Amino acid sequence: MSTPSLAIAVAVYIPEQYARLLATAEDASDLETTWQEWYQVLQDTKQKMAALGMYLIDVTVDLDELEAYCQRQELPNTSSTRAEYAAHLLSEQHQQQAQLQQQRPSLQLRTKKKKRRMR
Repeated sequence: MSTPSLAIAVAVYIPEQYARLLATAEDASDLETTWQEWYQVLQDTKQKMAALGMYLIDVTVDLDELEAYCQRQELPNTSSTRAEYAAHLLSEQHQQQAQLQQQRPSLQLRTKKKKRRMR
């Protein structure tokens, strides 16, 4: 089995909001009729993509936030917009993690200095 080499954000919907997604998405006819069916397709797709060396990273999408994003960007609620939004959220998460990691070394140094002073 090959090691995944490419990570891709994938929008994952909250089960309780799936009916609302179907009601608001411009491409609702392309979506599965239930969240359970959609989720099964997602799992199958993840397996196929992993076999090709691509790793799908779940990004939970709240519809209130998605709709606000669509309005701010003046974009329709379509699969491409939802994919773009998931990638945007994943990018934000990575930036936040990077900032935390940059702060950690200075926190660790402060802790070491305090330990030395206490001796």
